[in-house]
Amino acid sequence: MENNEVNEPLVPYGKPATFEQVWRMFQETDKMLSEKFEETDKQFKETDKQFKETDRILTEKFKETREMFKDTDKKIKELSKLFTTQWGKLVESLVEGDLVNVLNKWGINVERTLQRVKGNRNGESFEFDIIAVN
Repeated sequence: MENNEVNEPLVPYGKPATFEQVWRMFQETDKMLSEKFEETDKQFKETDKQFKETDRILTEKFKETREMFKDTDKKIKELSKLFTTQWGKLVESLVEGDLVNVLNKWGINVERTLQRVKGNRNGESFEFDIIAVN
């Protein structure tokens, strides 16, 4: 399209656009913009829906991971107890079993042993696993 003397766009046959034609162009432009806004709004809603789903999945996975850590911590504590109590008892039994003879061979006169003697002195608690008594 070319322009006339007053710089108006000419319609396909060289005449200036009428009010009705300009109005129709505005309406078409408005319709196109409305469609684009609807499409963009629909895309934003879909993106928001995907974000919410991702957030839900992550929240669920974090909860599962937290539970797994709790379970692992519990198992570690149980194993720790096993090593501190059962292992300690095993070593005590091995040592206590022949302690009187070993100490006597070294020239230390011992008659008997006591195990797991507990007490309190000056507000401090104590525990002896094995005591050799002479």
